[in-house]
Amino acid sequence: MVYAVNSTEVEMSTNFHLEGFRNPVAGVTSYILEDRQHALSSEVMNSRDEPQRITWGAQPAGITGREFKFTFRPLSVTLLELKLSR
Repeated sequence: MVYAVNSTEVEMSTNFHLEGFRNPVAGVTSYILEDRQHALSSEVMNSRDEPQRITWGAQPAGITGREFKFTFRPLSVTLLELKLSR
């Protein structure tokens, strides 16, 4: 698993090179906590009127192999769950 916080208002891309793993990555699921309205403000929060304003989403990232690039969304917390091939 890889955890990342992008506290900026712009996307941040990172190249990953995985060494020391016996098997390459067979797939990645990304779990992202962010403002669903994408207001690009660190001041937004959940409230009584908008209890799901900041929420998690999960999706396959379409990544395989030992090297990959991932772009982290602005003002988000991301968990990349790496599934290794057998």
